[in-house]
Amino acid sequence: MRLQPAASLDATAEGKKGLCRFRVKSRQSWADIASAVAIWADLVEDARRAPSPHNTQPWLLEVENDRHALLLCRAERTLPVEDADGRFLTCGLGIFAEALRVAAEARGYELVEELLAPDLSARARGDVPVARLALNDGSTDGEALRLLLARRTSRLSYDGRAAADAALAELTETGARHGHTVGFSSEPDFVRWAVDLNCATLFYDLAEDDRRAEIRHWTRTSEHEAARKGDGFSPSCLGFSGPLIRLFFDHHRAVRPFEAVLKLAATRHGLVLQPFGSVITNPTAHARLDERLPLGDLWLLLRIGYSAEPPPSARLPVEALLR
Repeated sequence: MRLQPAASLDATAEGKKGLCRFRVKSRQSWADIASAVAIWADLVEDARRAPSPHNTQPWLLEVENDRHALLLCRAERTLPVEDADGRFLTCGLGIFAEALRVAAEARGYELVEELLAPDLSARARGDVPVARLALNDGSTDGEALRLLLARRTSRLSYDGRAAADAALAELTETGARHGHTVGFSSEPDFVRWAVDLNCATLFYDLAEDDRRAEIRHWTRTSEHEAARKGDGFSPSCLGFSGPLIRLFFDHHRAVRPFEAVLKLAATRHGLVLQPFGSVITNPTAHARLDERLPLGDLWLLLRIGYSAEPPPSARLPVEALLR
């Protein structure tokens, strides 16, 4: 069975936040179809809280039945300039799959993924199959879902307190368990240098027309626009006013990844974090980082600590993420 958007001959199912409508190529009853859609819509309602590069939310679920779905990446929501090889979008889809697993586990399901080795680079077109998903009966555990719903990316001012040693020890162990080496520094000079480098990277990006255009495409200049589109950077999340953002851009001419588990572990300890992804993807900034930290294959740089509660980012409605 394949469910597709349609203007007529619809089956409808109530999710927590809205209606999902589908054309059905199947002999299954409307009740079975509605039940299948409702199960996956319920999971997506929570999983859509997952973070993604520039809040692009590139994921889409194609529902097959109440136990099977296909996870797709919408190429129109990738970053072909800043993330030309698709590394961060691949991470983003993996984080979403992990969020689906967390949501499923809270409802007594086990989510099993079959990764399809997608190409999410600048060559991607259309809706790219990422993974086949299956729901099996499992045990119920809602603690990870609580953390998922509480998690926030914070671009606010941090209060200067170092993260607790117990939290850093857990994050280090989490990284090792997933095959990564994690290091932390509270040395003031290095922290200032890293924060300044992240700020400078924006200007490196804005100096190139294609990068500036891509960032501008995902930047909202009012809370109303952010709520209407349900994606991108809102003024409140960036910490700048809409008019200032418009002035800046319009007149300036210069699969279950470790990262998802890391963010939930940090939330458990009351920590917030901000990935400095552009430092990794911008060649000039990355060269400066390699010069300061000659560690080899460094793929993630983030700020971690404590701040005021950050505002939530806009999210696409459930019905926009199912078909």
